[in-house]
Amino acid sequence: MKLFITVVFFFALFGANIYSQENEIVIPEIDSLLQHQIKEGSPGCVVGVIKDGEFIHKKAYGLANLDFDIPLTTSSVFRIASTSKQFTAANIFLLVEQGKISLNDDIRKYLDSFPFYGDTIKVKHLIHHTSGLRDYTGLMYLCGLEDDYQYTPNDLYQLTIRQKELDFKPGTQFSYSNTGYFLLSKIVESVTGTTLNEYAQTNLFTPLKMKNTHFHDNHKMIVKNRAYGYSYGKDAYEISMSNNDIVGDGGIFTTLDDLKLWDANFYSHKVGGIDWHEKMITPGKLNDGSAIPYAGGLFIRDYRGLKKINHAGWYAGFKSSMAQYPEAKTSIIILANSPNLKPPILTNQIAQIVLKDKLAPKVSSKKKRLPDNAKNKIQSEIPKDIMKALAGEYFSSELNFWYQIFIKEDKLFCKRGNNKLEQLRFINKDLLMVDKYITLSPKWEEGNQISAFTLSVGDSRNILFEKVDLKN
Repeated sequence: MKLFITVVFFFALFGANIYSQENEIVIPEIDSLLQHQIKEGSPGCVVGVIKDGEFIHKKAYGLANLDFDIPLTTSSVFRIASTSKQFTAANIFLLVEQGKISLNDDIRKYLDSFPFYGDTIKVKHLIHHTSGLRDYTGLMYLCGLEDDYQYTPNDLYQLTIRQKELDFKPGTQFSYSNTGYFLLSKIVESVTGTTLNEYAQTNLFTPLKMKNTHFHDNHKMIVKNRAYGYSYGKDAYEISMSNNDIVGDGGIFTTLDDLKLWDANFYSHKVGGIDWHEKMITPGKLNDGSAIPYAGGLFIRDYRGLKKINHAGWYAGFKSSMAQYPEAKTSIIILANSPNLKPPILTNQIAQIVLKDKLAPKVSSKKKRLPDNAKNKIQSEIPKDIMKALAGEYFSSELNFWYQIFIKEDKLFCKRGNNKLEQLRFINKDLLMVDKYITLSPKWEEGNQISAFTLSVGDSRNILFEKVDLKN
């Protein structure tokens, strides 16, 4: 009996290895590039290179699960973060083709209680990142909330509609906003009466036979062959996974094979048709007619003489990059669960290997070094009168969140809610740093008093915090 079990185990293991080898197609130069970057026993990535509709490189590197030393395979399912945005835009454009929505519609037509900011935000503004809406990831960061903080879609929607102003008039600037794509998911729900995932399954994924792709709107869902996401802690890898059900700006789980089917549709137009495809790859324009580099959840750029259609993503232990070079009928896909990899850079390196005969010569660009007087200098000490004026409790009704600023041992500190404590750094009387990303701008009143300040981080700017008199 023991011999029988051993033989069965041997053939099961041997068969698994044959299956893995049969599904791997290797270009040695790409293989060497990846092998040098992924250590044994660490998370890694899967890489697919498609040429004329077929894989010319397809291989997995590293582990899918460090707890059990489970290796990644070319069938592993990854969260692809912001690379998901093209699928959200694709569903909106399908609704346009079905006559159920217009890109020029006021988003308030579909979103209950959404505020009016004096100018109409249209559906196309959300798609092209020209709405002026603050990026919610920046707002969450201001509150000290990490990727593993759990909040519901309704929590996020309430945060969005509490914002009292836009960063700019809709259509006048391009500013990347995850908030816009989250709202697109809400619009799909409003128009169809189904979830974004349900609509996508019926109208996109099932017709394309993308059997292992979904918008992950239920964090309790079992996902077969799922790769785990990882960050790097003080001395070792740590699990980094999201428990949120937010989709639209991200949330797609998928595989290399399913993305190959998606890539093929950009040439066959099997789903959507030619008009749909043109909407997907046509960059938006600002009100003055100037072009922006963003189309339907996709950046449209030139890379060394070739048109490049791409997007990348990074969230909760996962990174991804998908780039199409339609003139060469070549696409490069990288899905990673390693914090050490940089898929956008890898994508370019792989392009230099597989497209070397088609790329224009690389132009060297020497960055000019800024003179010292052109740099903001952070001083070592904050003037005592400014420290005294800033000290106090502040509340933002837009974030529903407190900041406490206090003096300790002749230094000025900021406490964000019950979360993080930071020492403020001084640039000038109108600008201080909370940390390396957050800037604080005091609002000065007569008598050198401060009644409020605004915070900015990334594409989220001018969030107001007003001083609260706790004695009253």
